[in-house]
Amino acid sequence: MPRLPLAALPRVAVALLAFGLAAARADFAPHTGSRVAALSASASHGDAAFAAAMTSRGTPPAISLPGGATWTGTLRVPALPVGGMLTFGLDRAGYTASAEISTDSTNGTDGTWQNLPVPLWLPEETGNLRLQKLDIPASAAPLWIRLRLPNPSATAVTNLADLELHAYDPAGKDDIWIALGASITRTSIYHAQFKAKIRELHGPQYDPVLFNLATGGSTTYTWHDGSPNLVAQALAFHPRARFVFVHIGGNNVTNIRPYDPATDSRDVIIGTHLESIYRTVVNAGRVLLPARLSFRDYKTAPLVNAGANPENGSLPYNVSVLDPLIARFAPHAYDSAAGRGRVDPYTFLLDRQHYLDGDGIHLTSSGRLAWTTEMLAPMAGAIVYPPPAFAFTSQPVSAAAFPGATVRFAATVNLPSATFQWFHNGAALPGATAAPLTLADVQAASTGYYELVATESGRALRSDRVTLTLADSSTSRTLWLDLGSASFPAPSPDSTGRRWNNLISSTNGSALGSLVFADGTALSGAALSVVASFSGPNTSGPTGNTSEPSEARRDSFYVTGTGTSGTQRS
Repeated sequence: MPRLPLAALPRVAVALLAFGLAAARADFAPHTGSRVAALSASASHGDAAFAAAMTSRGTPPAISLPGGATWTGTLRVPALPVGGMLTFGLDRAGYTASAEISTDSTNGTDGTWQNLPVPLWLPEETGNLRLQKLDIPASAAPLWIRLRLPNPSATAVTNLADLELHAYDPAGKDDIWIALGASITRTSIYHAQFKAKIRELHGPQYDPVLFNLATGGSTTYTWHDGSPNLVAQALAFHPRARFVFVHIGGNNVTNIRPYDPATDSRDVIIGTHLESIYRTVVNAGRVLLPARLSFRDYKTAPLVNAGANPENGSLPYNVSVLDPLIARFAPHAYDSAAGRGRVDPYTFLLDRQHYLDGDGIHLTSSGRLAWTTEMLAPMAGAIVYPPPAFAFTSQPVSAAAFPGATVRFAATVNLPSATFQWFHNGAALPGATAAPLTLADVQAASTGYYELVATESGRALRSDRVTLTLADSSTSRTLWLDLGSASFPAPSPDSTGRRWNNLISSTNGSALGSLVFADGTALSGAALSVVASFSGPNTSGPTGNTSEPSEARRDSFYVTGTGTSGTQRS
């Protein structure tokens, strides 16, 4: 890998950083008992499950709302000294919401009802059931609330999920997160999965709420410009949010590659904007969790070549611009030993390029889920929550590769002081002492099983054992492919454990540069592309093959007229 001609940067003193981190983590510890039980609950759709969950501090399963229908949920809420919120999310763009409140109703229908505002954040953008909230005012006595959500489609089913009732913490230590960013973050923040991973890593006493405020195509200009700017609007929209994840600037970099810090001053705009954005968050009393720019394998010149030419990508901006700002504004999120930000999607995706979509920038369906569960929750969660027991937070994945291809295995643990050693067929690999393992020009001698041993303070952990096999023209394994819209990607894995590949564009040249077999094995050195455009995506497609996930059955690509269309090649 070519050496970057980057000037040495001043680093924060290790002793000061360590002291600051220890003090900050103690201060970050969030409130752990925010979920409250409704005194009674009823709903127009999904009533029994909704009532059972809401009266037991639970989360009901997703509710299917038929086309043209309006969901109405009614709750008797206990006294909330400083107020609370009811969260919800719909998987369809363009919806509206309304609510009412009553202090004198006796059964949820009689009495006097007044309108209760339900402001929505960017409901016109789809985004993985973007979480919204209904603020409930402070009250010394129980009260009734009623929420109405119309399905904006007259014909298609819309799913309603993430219904949770929370009380705000009188001490102000609410475990509420907001995420700011562009399309990668917009499509890759999953509230329920984030919560589950935090509870798995740090304990079931934590109950975080994660609001995705990212907007597609945004730049530092988008978030910095205006009065008030979008960052200030986001903070005002969620005044109880303590933790602010920021991943902004990638769309700036796209237009000004490569960056040479010795001669190029265009980074000043990104640096100035990010400094202002970070300062706005910190001055508002929030815990800033800034992320380095993600690794992108740009397919346009100048090429990044899968990481072999990092100077043509986002790395120089991380080193010269973001890392110094992170050290300055969020020392708790800065790793002085490594000299970089601790929330590091750059290294995460560099080591897991099978998560990149065909454009080398955005993420596959598996990559979008991993952004939440394998990157954000472990990396940012380690800053906010008390350290858990020594454990792997992500495991390596088996791979099949054509001869001559490059294969990467990677795993992560939750303690940054751990050391590593990779083993191949039971023998230690000389020099393989980093969590990611890169195997170039794989051949028959490279095949077999691999495992990673992590050691920390005398404790040793052994990763899952994974295999590397060679692929050729006679290789026969199952690969599942879902053709359709970005709104309904097939889950990967699905309920039976099968991994899926989602192709969400029907135009000529659309491609999946990374493929995965049904058993989770990554296929290196192969790609799939559309060589003749389909007519478009259909989101109300066949409903047969009921053994397949509903997302795979409800959308497809279609062809009208005659002629050649819809051909794939790998």
